[in-house]
Amino acid sequence: MDLPKIPVGKYRAKFIELYRRFIPLADTKDESIYYNGENNLYPNEIELAILNSPSGKSASKVFAKYISGKGVENDIIVNPDKNYKLSKIVRMSAVDVSRQNGTFFHIGQTLENAVLKPTIDILEYTKSRIGKEDDNDYISKYWLKDCSIEKKGFGKSTKTDTGEWYYPFDNNPDVILAQIKADYLATEPKELEVDLAVMLPYYRGQVYYMNLTPEFKYALSPFDACYNDLDSEYRVSMFTNRNVRTGFLGKTYVITAGLDEEDVKKTDEDIAKWLGSENIGGTYHLALEAGAEVEKVFKVGQVKAEYDDKLFSETKTTLRDNIYSQANNIPAQLVKAESSIFGTQSETYLEMKKFYTEQTQDERKEIEDTLTYLGFPCKIIPIVDISIKELVEGVQEVVVDDATKEAQANLRGSVGGVTGVLQVQASFSQGLTDYNSAMTIFTEIYGFTKEVADALLGSPEKIDPDESTTTTI
Repeated sequence: MDLPKIPVGKYRAKFIELYRRFIPLADTKDESIYYNGENNLYPNEIELAILNSPSGKSASKVFAKYISGKGVENDIIVNPDKNYKLSKIVRMSAVDVSRQNGTFFHIGQTLENAVLKPTIDILEYTKSRIGKEDDNDYISKYWLKDCSIEKKGFGKSTKTDTGEWYYPFDNNPDVILAQIKADYLATEPKELEVDLAVMLPYYRGQVYYMNLTPEFKYALSPFDACYNDLDSEYRVSMFTNRNVRTGFLGKTYVITAGLDEEDVKKTDEDIAKWLGSENIGGTYHLALEAGAEVEKVFKVGQVKAEYDDKLFSETKTTLRDNIYSQANNIPAQLVKAESSIFGTQSETYLEMKKFYTEQTQDERKEIEDTLTYLGFPCKIIPIVDISIKELVEGVQEVVVDDATKEAQANLRGSVGGVTGVLQVQASFSQGLTDYNSAMTIFTEIYGFTKEVADALLGSPEKIDPDESTTTTI
């Protein structure tokens, strides 16, 4: 079967070769911004490739979930106009990071008890661009414009989006106040001396660009290296769909010869009754003239199915593995969990969650640090608390046999065992037993997991001999 020819200009491999890892300082197309990609549509194309690929879409979704975690501590309203809490901003940023490796934060201002208070939002990444430097080599503007409608056709430009611009982030109160006044006066001549509440609605706000690949002007998507794999998975799916819709799928045919019109009609009616599992036990009798050869008069056959579901089996696996590896080496079971891992292999599943929580730690930390810098102190609660692993680093994992496990279970359930646990807790609380020693007792003698042992010890309290009260370390 002849495959359709792909126009050279739309072949993604060529796009990769042309996409520069540096951004030209001069651009004849739009002097106001730096282009993101050779055609200024890199974020649009990479996002479309991710969303068109089942593996890419699923992996990026789980990637974002592990970045944003279970929410944030001290989850407060940070955008009253949209009723956004800090956790909402973190989730929106995590989606951008999982697909683009960057986020454009928009910082506005609101009045609270006659005092300016910052608000925060997320700009649409595919429409956000960095403005060119001014005469002082200072980036004075960030732009929001739909670059996807800036197309060339037959030598002429079609409609373009002029967009809107924002100030770069600066938390200096005097600078913010000057910007508010400038935006208020820019619309039309107005009185200089007015209340801040009157001017504030005209304020365009500031933008801070968080780029997780700062060696490039614009962030490089985590999936950049597997763009062709994303596209290939999409095209394999499209090929399969086309074959299912238009190809041969094992159709059954019946050939008759020498039958008169009445016999043909009756044969059609009878054959129609064969269809379905409920008619599998029936019989059919076709009377032929003496001497007629049955094979030449009546024949039933089946067209071989053109679609082979095993055609791309190995290719699909390779593509999926390549895509998952670019999503911070996400374990496949976290994207598409098998029922077995919730049974006898549940510990393996927990270890996968711990592993991927660690793999996404840098992205969480970057968002936390950026939001804190912007004036919104943030601490993301990870999917799995991996701080326990750091606390018990000195405690080795011990493999025990079934008999030992049974003895440990009996000890935990006995009165003496409970008394022993309380004694270890008291000794640790008083500083008579150090952390690793107490952990070793709980894990090796009692058979508690590290997480349970750590929870039993809790926050140590140290008794001050000069005070009647206790203080928590």
